Amino acid sequence: PAQKFKINMISAITNTGKSMFALYNESINIDKFIDFCQKVIESNNGKKVFLIVDNLRVHHAKLVKAWEEENKDKIKVSNCLYEYQLQISK
Repeated sequence: PAQKFKINMISAITNTGKSMFALYNESINIDKFIDFCQKVIESNNGKKVFLIVDNLRVHHAKLVKAWEEENKDKIKVSNCLYEYQLQISK
């Protein structure tokens, strides 16, 4: 019988079709997410990155928010669904 295995992937695609991804055997944590974001920034030729993310817990972490604030001239991380839910709950 075939053996099962688990792999986690994080990916990004630009508005011009360029894509990046990383594969991990273990769960994606804060350090892996920030490292991936940094690589996306570095590959974007000095242009600001607007990254739309899903609702993975790591995306809302205080350390990620602090890192984003320190790098706000280079990246904006946005969870459109989460922000929409905040607006309609007011």
